[in-house]
Amino acid sequence: MRSKIAALAAGTVLLPAAFAAPPAAADEASGRRTVEVASFDGTKIVTNFFPAPGLAKGERAESVLLGSGFGGRGATDPESGELGYLLDAGYNVVTWNPRGFGSGGAVQIDHPQAEGRDVRKLIDWIARQPEAKLDGRGDPRLGMAGGSYGGAIQLVTAGMDDRVDVIVPGYTYHSLNDALYPNRTIKAGWAFGLCSAGLQNGNRFHPRVSSICLRALATGTVTKPDEQWMREHGPDFLMKNIDIPTLFVQGVTDTLFPVSHAVAGYRKVKANGAPVKMVWTCGGHANCMDAEHDASVDREATLAWFQRYLRGDRSVRTGPEFTYPDNTGARHSAAAFPPPAAKPARGSGEGTTLFSPADNSGAMFTGGYSRNAIEVPVDAPDGGVLVGAPKLTMRYKGRATNAKTSVYAQLVDASVPVPGDLPASVIPPLGEGIPQVVNGMVTPVPVTLDGTARRLTIDLEDVVWRLRPGSELKLQIIPNSAVFNQQRAAGWITVDAATVTVPTAAG
Repeated sequence: MRSKIAALAAGTVLLPAAFAAPPAAADEASGRRTVEVASFDGTKIVTNFFPAPGLAKGERAESVLLGSGFGGRGATDPESGELGYLLDAGYNVVTWNPRGFGSGGAVQIDHPQAEGRDVRKLIDWIARQPEAKLDGRGDPRLGMAGGSYGGAIQLVTAGMDDRVDVIVPGYTYHSLNDALYPNRTIKAGWAFGLCSAGLQNGNRFHPRVSSICLRALATGTVTKPDEQWMREHGPDFLMKNIDIPTLFVQGVTDTLFPVSHAVAGYRKVKANGAPVKMVWTCGGHANCMDAEHDASVDREATLAWFQRYLRGDRSVRTGPEFTYPDNTGARHSAAAFPPPAAKPARGSGEGTTLFSPADNSGAMFTGGYSRNAIEVPVDAPDGGVLVGAPKLTMRYKGRATNAKTSVYAQLVDASVPVPGDLPASVIPPLGEGIPQVVNGMVTPVPVTLDGTARRLTIDLEDVVWRLRPGSELKLQIIPNSAVFNQQRAAGWITVDAATVTVPTAAG
């Protein structure tokens, strides 16, 4: 079980990244080679260079740095995955083992001053390769691709080094704190999986990473100094520097790195005046329950983006700026995000619930229907598609053994049952036939339960959901979710007024 969880967290089950691929052998005929590139501090970074197929002697091609998932190694099979289709498209492709993950050094989680500087050294090295097309001395014509950990390093590198020309970050985070510790609440399932990756295949964590893992899993908290340490990793504070064409690809059911992270990056790059596009899919670290992930969506968007902006082919049309699937698998598009609004879905209600550490619902990586909930019925107009972040406002009071705790908010469609055939990311399986949580998304809502009446307003995680005739949409306010750390208080909460508004696009 632990290895399966770690693999999911690393993006190696649902993303095209090899977990422990063997090093590529040198191939004189093709020019493929594996070398160790010395980084800024002498750390040796295992690097694989795959020349574009069919290059004549003296001919050069654009290069793509392809990153790997957390815990993984650089891809080495030129016949499969993203490496395969980028080579087929005629690019040089460079993969590498990140520090601590098959290279020297220790994992610092895409720290600009560690992994970021490693990649800058790789760019120096690429510029010296005879197959690499150059924009100038020491400056290769360069794109970056890859998902999860391999997506974040693109944002870090592009925010530090203007030799990067085009990026396609997939299924990744805008802020490490917001991803793993949203609203100061640990995503326990994902934290366990990510921390487990550091114990496998000879991987080596920096001592600070190990201590954060141990403390977070044992106590459910992150100290202020550790929060600051993670904040220094970005990539959010580097986004102001990214003014190159950027294609964000994100999964609508990905509870590790929800689409809100792509939205934040999209808005910043767009504000910088650069070409930007955002593609939502049923892929990432989790799949949709009722629709298959169509990997061709990722592939075609990536290849079109590189052809247009890395090769400079102005005849290529990259399509609408925002595309997304609903829960039936149907794809929609808009000229920008957010799409044109229709009448929003709205609801209001009240209720009381008791809770204790014994309360739980859902699975480690996805929300599930709770039978101990305050339920707010939501008026859902037929035929539209929910797209965006619901806004919750509530007046509440209560008492608990630990006054500062969290409850959780999730949208449920009681007319859409959990299917019997579940994606691999649903661990343990949810009960067949129970109502589905919309996109599996759950949001922690910090509350203070000391007997005083209070009011709060909070944005929930973005969702995409087709509203069909007979949709029974509800907001649930629940004591706990298995996606997050165990509820550590016992008590009660009364919500005497809760309102929720969900943006809706015309279907």
